[in-house]
Amino acid sequence: MSAPDSYDQQHDPETGAPWACLSRERKYDNGKPDGMSRMPDTARQRRNSMIALAGFLCSGLLVHPALAETADEESRDWGSFRADQGLTGVAKMPITFPLENAWTFATEDQVKSSAAIDSEHVYVGSTDGNVYALKRTTGLLAWKQPVPGGVEAPVLLLGDLLYVGSLDGIFVALQASTGAEIWRHDAGAKITGSANWLPAPDGKPGSIVVGSYDSSVRCLAVEDGKLLWRFEAESYVNGTPCVNDGRVVFGGCDAHLRVLDGQNGVESFAVDAGSYVAGSAAVTDNQAFFGNFDGQFTCVSLAERKIVWTYTPEDESGPFVSSPAVGRDRVVVGARDSRVHCLARRTGKPLWTFTTNADVDSSPIICGDKVLIGSSDGRLYLLDLDDGDLLWKYEIGEAVTTSPAIVPGLVVIGADDGNVYGFTWPDGK
Repeated sequence: MSAPDSYDQQHDPETGAPWACLSRERKYDNGKPDGMSRMPDTARQRRNSMIALAGFLCSGLLVHPALAETADEESRDWGSFRADQGLTGVAKMPITFPLENAWTFATEDQVKSSAAIDSEHVYVGSTDGNVYALKRTTGLLAWKQPVPGGVEAPVLLLGDLLYVGSLDGIFVALQASTGAEIWRHDAGAKITGSANWLPAPDGKPGSIVVGSYDSSVRCLAVEDGKLLWRFEAESYVNGTPCVNDGRVVFGGCDAHLRVLDGQNGVESFAVDAGSYVAGSAAVTDNQAFFGNFDGQFTCVSLAERKIVWTYTPEDESGPFVSSPAVGRDRVVVGARDSRVHCLARRTGKPLWTFTTNADVDSSPIICGDKVLIGSSDGRLYLLDLDDGDLLWKYEIGEAVTTSPAIVPGLVVIGADDGNVYGFTWPDGK
């Protein structure tokens, strides 16, 4: 199913639902963003074959120096989409530039899944129907595990288990070391958002929460996938549920931001979001931040259960499908007006915008005083958080809609060309 080429056709004629809530894919007149030409399939195949051959010849012996460094264990892993349970999109370490493409791994279809990383491996899904484990230092294949339907959802890593949902609605737990399936749960409708986790009384992960296109958020036991509770909204839930202070917070295509009690799934309250919420909300300091399909970005006080501020660009705006990064005093988010927007966290006042050449569905990561984000123009951008100035960019060539995963010495991101890219930077630790 493909999205229409024009905003004049924003709804599926069969269901009446918005395309952004059916698929995150966008088409362009030539299948590529303006000004870019599609790489012929034969050329792409040759390039992917060369990448695979180069990886084979490396045989794990050639390790980039930055990836061989040791670092504090607390910051070595990137276990969840957007870095933490609150989905704030803030990395634990700064990065410097220029970044260097240290390795590339080719899957057989688009990579819309954001990666998880531990001390040894990178874990990522592909729409080719597999979850992959790659060696962190070289990008070589450690294992791959088929999952029914393609995988667009980001991977969640908890201890020695991976959790991920598929476009066929199958949610699985996999052994991180081998890829062996531990259990599965059939949601009955596609899953495009990542799972998140709720703590047990001892503070360790006790349950998993995940949304799906049957309009539900489910809570599953981490050890066996047993259904603990299910909340049914009024339309698709295609983002990642946020977990904060025992609450589950999410938006959806029913145009509401909902807050549930994490223990039983009972709704505490809901706030009118104004339009469909295609991305994921971020929560910190009792405030939720999210954008909607009408091009409005909102901050909600969870304590007062009301809207604090809203932002709508004065000039032409586009839907917010990107999930925001929330820093100490500012919020950064991409939009389908081809821009990256930076707002004052307290007031929503616009501080700067950066213009790319196509939609920005990628979700940004704040790393120190910089912002890393992809664009459907086929580029990865590193921006100055203070003023939005371009510091560095990398030409991938096809849309980048995923969110970067960042650990000491390594940035990982996937793209619609079917590749997973590993980048290092000077003095990466």
